[in-house]
Amino acid sequence: MSSSKRKIDDDGMSTARRTGPSPAGAMTASSSTALSAAGGSSRQASTPLGPTNAHNLPNGQAQKNRGAETQSKSTSGRQRRSGENYKPYLKELARTAAYLEIPNDEEEQERKDLETDLKRWALHAWHHDGFCPSCDQALSALCGLLVRDDGVRSPWNGCIDRIKPGSKGGSFWPKHNRALICWACNGLKGSLTREEGRAMALRLMADGPENARLIDCRIQLRPSARRPRAPATEAFARELKDWVAKEHTRLRGQAEDSGKAFMVTVDELRIMILRQVVGKGDLVQLHCGVSVGLKHICFRRIDGKGDFVGGNLQPTLYGLHYCVNDAGDETLFWRWMMGLGLH
Repeated sequence: MSSSKRKIDDDGMSTARRTGPSPAGAMTASSSTALSAAGGSSRQASTPLGPTNAHNLPNGQAQKNRGAETQSKSTSGRQRRSGENYKPYLKELARTAAYLEIPNDEEEQERKDLETDLKRWALHAWHHDGFCPSCDQALSALCGLLVRDDGVRSPWNGCIDRIKPGSKGGSFWPKHNRALICWACNGLKGSLTREEGRAMALRLMADGPENARLIDCRIQLRPSARRPRAPATEAFARELKDWVAKEHTRLRGQAEDSGKAFMVTVDELRIMILRQVVGKGDLVQLHCGVSVGLKHICFRRIDGKGDFVGGNLQPTLYGLHYCVNDAGDETLFWRWMMGLGLH
């Protein structure tokens, strides 16, 4: 048991540090509390926020048009948020973040102190801006249900994020290390830095609508956007060997937890990745239209209710699987990629 009293100064820094190891792991979308519906529209910014018909425009034109949302839409988004019952939502976000920071019940009072400070901070942050700092879309906090009946979480729901991830020593105690970001950006960020997470979100919003399309509620790569397959480099092959072994172990654990059959080998997973290697042999082209390195990829089930077998597994962008939650409906995430919000 560690015992220390914290006092949070005006800069958000605690004047005493808790003894013992700092908690590891960033607050990812899977551990955040997200709610069912989304509202609001995008504010005018330099980030790529697309119009309704952006996916029908010729290459390059859609990206030029993104970011052209009007100030009136931004105002209407704020009005919608002001009418939401957001206080219970922010309270739950603070409770979850405090528990992630201090999971030990023997430090319950310290956890309550952090939760109280997080609630005050979140309320101020919500009124001060209310937009995700990564994708610049309006956050939402509709509090009817944690998730929709079909298991889909809204990518616009706000999450409290550690700017410097917990896996790299970041903490929820300092105010300067907190940010309200959307569920989608929180998932894409994972244990990345703030700059890396924002870059990935903007890249997906720029390249995704250009190279992918929504068919039967699934995001699929456009045939015309498929890049030529390339032989993997030696460095990529070495990295893939270790990466695919860890993914195989992770998937096996998921299968055991869900009671589903697990019938896929390490070699099968490795071959799936090698079939999608592009560029100079060190990138993988994904169904959502981006080509990324292995640290941005994970496997997910195509049919979230099916078994863990080769034909039901697909490499996807890390973070996307948190938003769709294996539900099979990627419509909301597609709308987030387009910067449309939910009007």
